[in-house]
Formats: sequence, structure tokens, C-alpha cells
Amino acid sequence: MSRRGGLGPILVVGLLVAALTGCSDDADEPAATTTRTPSAAATTAYPSGAPSGTVLTEPGSELTLAENATIAWQPRQDVVGTLQVTVDSVEPTTYRKSFRDWRVDKATRTYSPYFVRARVSNVGITDLGGFPVPIYGEDSADALVEAAVFKETFKPCHPSALPKSFGPGANAAVCLVFLVPDHGQLVGAAFRPTQEFDPIVWRPADASSASSPTTTSSPTSSPTSSPTSSPTSTASSSPTS
Repeated sequence: MSRRGGLGPILVVGLLVAALTGCSDDADEPAATTTRTPSAAATTAYPSGAPSGTVLTEPGSELTLAENATIAWQPRQDVVGTLQVTVDSVEPTTYRKSFRDWRVDKATRTYSPYFVRARVSNVGITDLGGFPVPIYGEDSADALVEAAVFKETFKPCHPSALPKSFGPGANAAVCLVFLVPDHGQLVGAAFRPTQEFDPIVWRPADASSASSPTTTSSPTSSPTSSPTSSPTSTASSSPTS
């Protein structure tokens, strides 16, 4: 899949390059982004550092869309913050509607595109500016799908990371793009800061009885904290023509 007109940005699906080139019609086939590998040691422990008296949402909780979750989050070894996260919608879209400026190859069209929109409030005492919130998509096979990453702004759905300054009391809306392999369906979203964390899941009200998702293994090494790199730093160079 490539953007029309010049060398476009590289789209990364789950930290794997998903075949975006500047002008080539022969893009590589995207790699699968879900692995049904349950965590052997799911944890109910949050990192310490939440303000005294804060009631944190139990790991493994199953919420409906628009419900709030209060979480302690350690995006970096020396940073611990507290957020209120609300997933508002899981929206199916189409390449025709949302990727009109992109040339989409046959392989990429086997991925179903979705947008997940959420609201985030800083209810702690730490500035969490610039970090991408570790929200995953939950597909109909009960697996977690990592968000796609763009090298530049993807106007139909942005931003995916918190503002550069996001101190106590700050609020922000985020939007993440998910490409679900094999024409799959996204049925919910999940907060999972580490592979060992039992995900907090949001689903539509009529899907609240669905089973808990299995967690994925990282495409690279198993994470010990949530992603902290910028969208551009995860992209590898694309082939040119």
C-alpha cells in the first residue's frame, strides 16, 4: 500500500512494515500481527506510584464502551503515572473511504481497517507527554492486534500518542488505526501495558458476555514496559522504485 504522489510515509502494522512504498505497485505482503499465545503469568499488580486514595480498575476487567478505567502506568522505567482511560468507539472503515490518498495493494486489502477512539485524562502527578497509550484491538478470534504506526499524520485518525506536554489534570483524545489480518473483525479494545498484564477490555454493550482475549506475543522481544518510541522510530526503510 502506498500513498499517491511522491514518496509517502511508511505504515507499520504491529511494529512490522506493512508494505508502503512511494510509487511501487509491488508492495511486500504485510506480516500477521496476532499470535494466540496466552501469557503464562498474567498479573494483577500495578506499578507503585499512584496518588494515595486512588482506586485502580482491576486488571482483567471487562468494560463496555464509554466506561472509565483508572490505571497506573509505567511507560518508562523511571516514569510512573496514573490515567483515566475511556474507549468510546470501535469503528469499522474502508480503504475507499479513509485511505483515498493511498494506493492499496491486493495483500493489504486482506486486512480489515478499524479506528479506535479513546479519551485519556491524567489523574496522577507525573507528566506523561509524548507517550503512546498501549491500547490494542481485540479481534473476533480473541487475540490482540497492535496499532498501526505512521511516520506522519494520518488525518482520518490522529493523534495516536499523548501531547508533548500532558501534566496533571490534562485531557486528550486519541485515535488508533488497526488493520485486522485475514478480513478479520475488531470487536473491542484493550489496555495492556506489558505482556504479563491481564488486559482491561472494552466492548460494545451487546458483546459484554464475550470471552476474555488471549494476549499476543511481541513481534520482537517480550516487552517489560509499554512502547515508548515515537512513530517514526519503529519504521524501517521502504523499497523504492
